[in-house]
Amino acid sequence: MKIYLFIVVTLVLLVSCVPSSTDIDKMLEQTRIAESTPTSIQLSDQSTTSTTSSSSSSSSSSSEITLGIWHDTWSSTRTITITKNGDVYRMKEVYSDGSGQTVTLNSKNVRGEIRLYDTVNAYGDYMVIKSNGRLAFYDNQGFIYDIQPSSSSSSSSSSSSSSSSSECDAWWDSLKMAYTLSGGQDTDTTSYIMGEMVKAGCPPR
Repeated sequence: MKIYLFIVVTLVLLVSCVPSSTDIDKMLEQTRIAESTPTSIQLSDQSTTSTTSSSSSSSSSSSEITLGIWHDTWSSTRTITITKNGDVYRMKEVYSDGSGQTVTLNSKNVRGEIRLYDTVNAYGDYMVIKSNGRLAFYDNQGFIYDIQPSSSSSSSSSSSSSSSSSECDAWWDSLKMAYTLSGGQDTDTTSYIMGEMVKAGCPPR
């Protein structure tokens, strides 16, 4: 009799501890909600981060502006390109033999005039981009010379033949290809091509 009562009590306890199908469905639903919530937050954070990084990279790349390009033949044939990125000025020089360099320029505002100093130059020489676009050179004694921007020189030389125009087109295509192959970096090839373009008097684009 005691054994029978023990078995009956055990069965009752087991049956009362087993959850119903409704309870099981509720537990499964809560588990699905708990598992999906962290995943959705993580994806949202990732998408926000990627959007922010892409927008910041595009803004930084688009902040550099070209202030001018000049063909200088005063002491040696070279092409000068001056750019500005924020408060940083840079000057790129490409000579007729294909050699070149890019230097950072110091800037100083003197009575509303921005003077640009080559950081390598220790003699006080400086340049000023005039309101008419001309690039003027000065030393401690004063004005030395100035050169007009390449856009003006190209418009004044409208007598160039169609053959020289097609030659410049070919040089530009070669330059684009060289930059594509180098990943946008300056190389000996790009410097050589730019030097040949200076010799041919190719206008900028």
